[in-house]
Amino acid sequence: MDNALDIAVLVTTMYQKDFELIKEMNIQCQSIVANQDDKQSFDSWYINGFLCQMVTTDTRGLSRNRNISIALASSEYLLFSDDDLIFDDDYIKVIEEEFQRYPDADAIKFGVQSMNPARPLSYKTPNVTKRATVRNVTSAGVIALVIRRKIIEQKNLFFHENFGAGRDLYCGEDTIFLNQLVRRGGVLYLSCRNIAKVKQDGSSWFEGYNKKYFNTIGTVLGYLYPILSYLLALRSSYKFAKRKTDMNFFQIFRCYLDGIKKSKKL
Repeated sequence: MDNALDIAVLVTTMYQKDFELIKEMNIQCQSIVANQDDKQSFDSWYINGFLCQMVTTDTRGLSRNRNISIALASSEYLLFSDDDLIFDDDYIKVIEEEFQRYPDADAIKFGVQSMNPARPLSYKTPNVTKRATVRNVTSAGVIALVIRRKIIEQKNLFFHENFGAGRDLYCGEDTIFLNQLVRRGGVLYLSCRNIAKVKQDGSSWFEGYNKKYFNTIGTVLGYLYPILSYLLALRSSYKFAKRKTDMNFFQIFRCYLDGIKKSKKL
């Protein structure tokens, strides 16, 4: 079996013992499963005619896992995924059509739909496909992002391993990656089309709008915007104190400032 597009799905996961996950996710192309466990191994299998590879390491951290999968990939296009996605039957066709429609695209971020009404996604799929700017990639994430592998090499893109689930700074790695892509001249589109559904059973890192959250976001802001971070922290502190947390403005702002200070050491 063959697809016109040379594409591989890069799946990050933990404690997988076999390739059953590939079937559960309805993956219909090549795939690389970056699996974190308490051992190291490598295995491969053909499913529906497509090569599926699993690299198991005893490392920890989502960003580290994504970087491992990128290092192993050889396909022209890479599709980032977590293990809770279920791809639509026509996802390959949709991806091909969008890259044909936007031939200048180095990467296209596709939409996914939540299967859990109680946990809507923070990223909203746009009504029309549009080119992304630094401002509108903040909540986009890399799930369902398809990127040309050569752009990752040319722009020296990577997932910052100090950020992401499994690390002290448990989020922000996607935002940093997408900012790198756009700031270094990569052409990124935000597609109006969905290619998968996500189970959204629970978050592996989010514990609420608490001190750890604001400290982490402060570090992300400081890393991305060394000068503007203070103004952004001020604005965000006001917003969260008013709407989403029991912490007052000054407590939130202090957490942001501590995070910004931490970013200077990264």
